[in-house]
Amino acid sequence: MKYDYIVIGQGIAGSCLAFELLKRDRSILLFDQPDENISSRIAPGIFNPVTGKNLVLTWKAHVLFDYFHEFYVEFEKSVRKKILYNKNIYRPFLTIHEQNDWMGKSTSSNYLPFVQDIHPPKFYDQYIHDPLGGVEIKHSGYIDIQMFLDCIKEILIAKEAYIEEHFEVDLLQAQNSQLYYKNLETKNLIFCDGPNNHENKYFSHLPFSMIKGELLTIETSIKLPVIFNRGVFVHPLKNNICKVGSTYELNPINVKPSEIGRNQLISQLGQLLKIKYKILDHTAGIRPTTRDRRPFIGKHPNYPQIGIFSGLGTKGVSLSPYFSKQLVDFFENGKELDREVDIKRYFG
Repeated sequence: MKYDYIVIGQGIAGSCLAFELLKRDRSILLFDQPDENISSRIAPGIFNPVTGKNLVLTWKAHVLFDYFHEFYVEFEKSVRKKILYNKNIYRPFLTIHEQNDWMGKSTSSNYLPFVQDIHPPKFYDQYIHDPLGGVEIKHSGYIDIQMFLDCIKEILIAKEAYIEEHFEVDLLQAQNSQLYYKNLETKNLIFCDGPNNHENKYFSHLPFSMIKGELLTIETSIKLPVIFNRGVFVHPLKNNICKVGSTYELNPINVKPSEIGRNQLISQLGQLLKIKYKILDHTAGIRPTTRDRRPFIGKHPNYPQIGIFSGLGTKGVSLSPYFSKQLVDFFENGKELDREVDIKRYFG
């Protein structure tokens, strides 16, 4: 069988890439070996234009978030299912200095499109510790990742474009401009298999870091109006169920949920949440990140038919749509990749 593209991995990156290729009527085959510890399957799917300890505008926010909404709305229409949920995020202030800083930021042209309001002290005091007030961010929310991944899988299966098995990298052969794998032939192959890429002989030289994140699923005594985020996020879903996370463990020894991680989340949750809750579940996942916190996207220097789309870290749901389009434009039309994500930055 011959294909235009073979895609390895059906996490958020591989799924967005597959949808982008299908929109362009390219013949594809996707290999996936589902793993319960892959972060895409357990991630809360939050998208947030203002992130980090210092509450700064996320990288490329103005570009990413415009295309992000367009991409997922188009997908919803194509499958007739709801996956995009807009929900404000509230960050309580920790200091008077932070409060004053945000009074200025909220009126700047950079931040103004993303700030719903600066709230006075105890605005959300019914739910959280909120002595100084905080900033409420808009154009934020979450993607139902499980639904998105399941829909992509259904589409691929219907097109006979999905294989659930481990892809054996050593069996891949390059001859002239074509690639061969077992009885398959393809013009291009793109690795999107997240944590496995650091063991891939074609891209093992890239400085991946493996990050373990642990999450709690809780049930709260009352419904929460927004996503609360300080130290940990408390992400309300349906029926008073919330996701709480996340821990951050660099290059972990194992991928199982730990007592240390559980206690850390409970401690941080206690500093934020005032209402009663009960723990329903505790999970963990591994996500690939990069040294410079920019994705690894591009072609192998010696095998231009072989590409990579990985290292998106905690921002996979917001980065994947925009950069899947950029990567396909790169393969199809030779358009240059953003220099900050192009893996050429690690060549030479």
